[in-house]
Amino acid sequence: MKRRSIAAVPAIAIALGLLLTGCSSPTGGGAAGTKKSVSAAPSKAAKAAEGTQPKWALKATASGTKLTSFDVGGARVDVYQAGTFTASNDVPGAGKTGVNEGDELVLLNVVVTNTGEPVELDGNVAEVTATYTDHPDQDMSGLLDDDAFTRLGVNREIVDHDKHPARPYLLATGDVVSRGVPFKYLKGEPIELTGFLTLADYDATMPEGHGTATLK
Repeated sequence: MKRRSIAAVPAIAIALGLLLTGCSSPTGGGAAGTKKSVSAAPSKAAKAAEGTQPKWALKATASGTKLTSFDVGGARVDVYQAGTFTASNDVPGAGKTGVNEGDELVLLNVVVTNTGEPVELDGNVAEVTATYTDHPDQDMSGLLDDDAFTRLGVNREIVDHDKHPARPYLLATGDVVSRGVPFKYLKGEPIELTGFLTLADYDATMPEGHGTATLK
């Protein structure tokens, strides 16, 4: 699969797809003056992910209950169910399931560990899409609930863009990064996961992997 243009977030599309057509990277949208910084670090109580922390990334966390793991190229993707929260706004374009203010949303925490060779990545680094089999399209880019990410110990983005605005980003062997993927919560429903590493080389083929899980 050739690299596609990806709107920067989950990103949770490791949107890893933060692409994110199933669950879009949640950096966009919102009225002026209402959106909080998307670079806010998770709470101090967040569980640290195992691995080496790249200097350019926000601190990786492993918050939540582990659902599944799958491989994307030379990387391992671990997916955790971090928790649920209530949407504080309507999300236009959220697909067949729809997302309205007051709906219960689930936040996945996607942790990516490079188990292969060092690789240079673009600003999204890694993306993961999470979709329900019967409801394949959820664009969550208009979601404003940054405080939910912080409370649940999950990064909204991978890169600390305030301190490290320039790409490419080197993900060395053993490096670990993480980000969140929010979407409407349907307890007990199976989800399909697609992960990508967004390479800095625009002409290269993006590594892709797939996994499945069931929400608790």
